[in-house]
Amino acid sequence: MTPPQILIVEDHEVTGELMRRHLDTIASVTVEDGVAPAIERVDMVESPFDLCVIDIHLGGEEDGVVLLNKLRTRPDYEDVPMLACTAHALPGDKEKYLAAGFDAYLAKPFVRKDFQTKVQDLMSSPVADPTDSA
Repeated sequence: MTPPQILIVEDHEVTGELMRRHLDTIASVTVEDGVAPAIERVDMVESPFDLCVIDIHLGGEEDGVVLLNKLRTRPDYEDVPMLACTAHALPGDKEKYLAAGFDAYLAKPFVRKDFQTKVQDLMSSPVADPTDSA
């Protein structure tokens, strides 16, 4: 069975790497740093990603909401779960991003377990925690 494919769009290199490491035991993770590289990557893959984790502030003229809207116009991405993972964490921000079309919201900074749980909920498959003893 092929592992789920997750696209993380995060302009902060360290945060993107941290997110990748939190998920790389259960998925094939691709990290891109902006809207244009993310769209290029989506155009390159044969089948759609199973989940997209998108930062809101991407440091350029286009933000995560723009990327969400661009992806949602593609038939293959109409139903792909989209997680807003952002430092925009003022009262009302969660509701704002859910209303914009994201399926879930996670404020930064986050703890690994919260991030893994959000991904698990969105993908409906357990996220293995490599630090848990069996």
